[in-house]
Amino acid sequence: MSILAGKVAIVTGGSSGIGRASATLFAKNGASVVIADINQDGGLTTVKEIARMGGKAIFVKTDVSKADQAKNCVDAALSKYGKLDCLFSNAGFNPVGTVVDTSEELWDRVMQVNLKGAFLMCKHSIPAMKETGRGSIVCTASVDGILAIPNEAAYIASKGGLIALVKAMAVDHARENIRVNCILPGAIRTPLYESFARESGMPRTGGDPQADQHAMGRIGEPEEVGQVAMFLLRRSDVHDWCRGARRWRNFLKDLSVSRGLCAWMNLPQYVLRRLFFAVIVVLSVITITFVLSHYVGSDVIVAWLGKSAALHPQLAQLYAAKYHLNEPIWVQYYYYIVGLLQGNFGYSPSRGFLPVLAVIGQTLPLTLQLVFFAFVISLGLGVLLGALSARYGHTYVDGGIRAFYLAGYSSPPFFVALVLLIVFASILQLLPSGTAVDSSLPQPSLISGIPILDSLLEGKWAYFASAVEHAILPSLALALVTFGVITRILRSSLMEVLQMNYIRTARAKGLDENAVFYRHALRNAFIPVITLSSIILTWLITGTIFVENVFAYPGLGQYVVTALLGQDYPGILAATIVFAVTIAVGNLVADLLYAVVDPQIRLG
Repeated sequence: MSILAGKVAIVTGGSSGIGRASATLFAKNGASVVIADINQDGGLTTVKEIARMGGKAIFVKTDVSKADQAKNCVDAALSKYGKLDCLFSNAGFNPVGTVVDTSEELWDRVMQVNLKGAFLMCKHSIPAMKETGRGSIVCTASVDGILAIPNEAAYIASKGGLIALVKAMAVDHARENIRVNCILPGAIRTPLYESFARESGMPRTGGDPQADQHAMGRIGEPEEVGQVAMFLLRRSDVHDWCRGARRWRNFLKDLSVSRGLCAWMNLPQYVLRRLFFAVIVVLSVITITFVLSHYVGSDVIVAWLGKSAALHPQLAQLYAAKYHLNEPIWVQYYYYIVGLLQGNFGYSPSRGFLPVLAVIGQTLPLTLQLVFFAFVISLGLGVLLGALSARYGHTYVDGGIRAFYLAGYSSPPFFVALVLLIVFASILQLLPSGTAVDSSLPQPSLISGIPILDSLLEGKWAYFASAVEHAILPSLALALVTFGVITRILRSSLMEVLQMNYIRTARAKGLDENAVFYRHALRNAFIPVITLSSIILTWLITGTIFVENVFAYPGLGQYVVTALLGQDYPGILAATIVFAVTIAVGNLVADLLYAVVDPQIRLG
């Protein structure tokens, strides 16, 4: 099937060179083409070539620098074909001369054709595309728009302006399903190039004088540019994220996109893919833990019932029958998965045979409290010290901050917890040494399941204050061993961003240094921290196993240790599943936030 079948495309500058080659290619691939050019003879010749190969095309004589003629061209396309899908704004010319050599009249004409012409064609094409519900625009700029060469002052200025215009239109009309891109050819074998070569006095002996400047050892052909234009004009899921592309040079050596990278999936597909991998990870963790728990102990029934298996043999038989513990391990695994899907995690011997799900419901909210406070402290402290370290880089302030975070990062959580316990609870007696709340206070009503939040919602301020007070030391112990990673990454990112050209430009414009640092540099440097947040969350969750035991905090971490000591395998399996699910969800959220915060990474 032709990739432009059913599409209507306008090609300006279609009487020769890139325009003629592209128009012919579009028609060959199923498009109905409108040739727009000031050169009537050349334009009609292009139409005849398309007709000879069975394509559809009309010619509209158009000076793209004239608003009425640009509008007339679009109207002619709508009148003939009833819609407009694509615009290839290709018209332009390239006079020779420096600023001194270029007359004001010639300068104005170059700007009118090369820049204003693209503006007018886009101005009148976009409303027609909006009526269709979608559209695609490609403008022919030039590599000279970003890499200046001698004796092309007006041309270089016009193409640089066109590149900026394309970026602006790509941003303005993206949500209207209109894609705007530009291609940047170098030397292409066209009448325009031959004319420039003659005017500039290029030597013509020994082959093309610019051939050795390109990776392929030759200059480009118009058909090659047409292929790139057709790629960008084509409407499909593969190309839909190509917006604001700005570079094509060295002849198919370097085709890149500066804004709006090509992504092979949209947001729903991306989320589903990440969810699929999260399920695979959790299922793998369940499988590995299940198998290990069955082969570590000598008797699987004792593993699942604890000492009660020997004291109550009839109970052991009933338990073995219910959970198929005398069956092969794959049969046990099947029924265990079925039980999980039904919400049956078994019973916890270390907690008096309470249902494991009930124990998780009691302990997990307390752990989530600690993780939340620790994450806030870690993020706040890490960002603050990272920004200060970069702001005062290579000074005593920077050195002190780096020594501080290295000390915390290199210390195990239980050691930091013991130090905080000795200093603040034992010596200074400023904070409580353990438990989650003062036991004399009445529990808040069950609203969200998280005690601190429920006490806040219910207005039980004494309970809220006590719970926060008891959470300070455990949360601080977790945060002090993780904040250093954020500080280090943010410092490195800021130091790199501060050397970028747009920061130099902001300083050259006279902006206050604080505005440059906090408004321009910090926002971009913060992107890696978002990805890092999922790793920090993982460390905080696993760190609760050690910290909660030091502070006798009755959360999930302490339950894991109790289950391990008591060989409570249902509890161990359930806690492992909870940890795995929490970490998987944290990673998914971080991935989505990363794609939202950085527009250049759109889920590719």
